[in-house]
Amino acid sequence: MLRELDIPATMAMCFHPTTGAPAHTVVEAQIAPGSYMVVDPAFELWFPRPDGRGFYGLTDLRANPTFLFERLKHLRATLPWPALAFFYPEHAAVYDHVATINWERNGATRVARTILARWYGGEIVHISRPLIVEEPKLFVLAGLLAFELATGGSLAFVNYLKVVTNVANPGASYDRSQ
Repeated sequence: MLRELDIPATMAMCFHPTTGAPAHTVVEAQIAPGSYMVVDPAFELWFPRPDGRGFYGLTDLRANPTFLFERLKHLRATLPWPALAFFYPEHAAVYDHVATINWERNGATRVARTILARWYGGEIVHISRPLIVEEPKLFVLAGLLAFELATGGSLAFVNYLKVVTNVANPGASYDRSQ
């Protein structure tokens, strides 16, 4: 929805600190050039800076995971029970283990992380998830396009072989009995 309003945003996954399993998903929005805001719609969380000048982004929350616990403590002290902040799984979904892409998924993603980390450093957390994995319509269209290219390419190759065979041996006829 944020992208529909021309606000760059991406999902980010919080991983369990000991098992590494995905535990929760949040959203990071770019609210100004170089300025980010993490929001958690499931638990009605956002992370304003104490000085009132902006919000914390993924880089901030990764660098200082206590911001999450401080924010939860503040919300639990000021909101009435049963506000959603009371149910946040802080033992499993922490921000020092957060990423926009699951870099531990397989060997290819681990290699990609290593290469990209050399270019982006700690800012690798701001690499947005490819839009194709967030938009089912695009995923289906890409699959159909790949299928079309594969089948069309195969047919074109078969036709090419027929032309090449006919050019190389123009007088030959096809014997169906063989």
